[in-house]
Amino acid sequence: MIKQIIALLSPTFWCQALASLRFFLFNNVRAIQDLGLRGQKTDISPSARFGYPQNIYIGNNCSINHGVHLYAGPNTTLTIDDDTLLGPGVFITTDSFSESKYNMTAAHSGHEASIKIGRNVRIGAHAIILPGVTIGDGASVGAGSIVTKDIPPRVIAAGNPARVIKTIE
Repeated sequence: MIKQIIALLSPTFWCQALASLRFFLFNNVRAIQDLGLRGQKTDISPSARFGYPQNIYIGNNCSINHGVHLYAGPNTTLTIDDDTLLGPGVFITTDSFSESKYNMTAAHSGHEASIKIGRNVRIGAHAIILPGVTIGDGASVGAGSIVTKDIPPRVIAAGNPARVIKTIE
């Protein structure tokens, strides 16, 4: 019990607490206001995070779950159509890695491309969607999948890398 009290009084605790509050205020609360589009009746979790929110477009009746990270780079867009659900911990990025911590707008790998997620799509927990992908209307992506290529409409895709495993009729 004494160790916990000492930890609460430590500078490390307070630095981390302030950093968490700052991250929440700027990467969630403020970022939601800066989204390129936030459709009606779209739910966004307080733990969701956004990079370049002005380049992110979210349609109507979407659900952005806990721990989701949506990153559109400065030169790309991320579009999520109506009625789409993102499970907990989903990570979607239109830009691989930045060149350095000090030059965040320059792509390191040179791989940056916009992402389009169709209408009525389901993306399972902890799935990763990489640059340049289009996911067709009515598709489902399995939990933990890594999507590196386009997914056609009305299919179930899963795995690493994700591949079509079933057609939805």
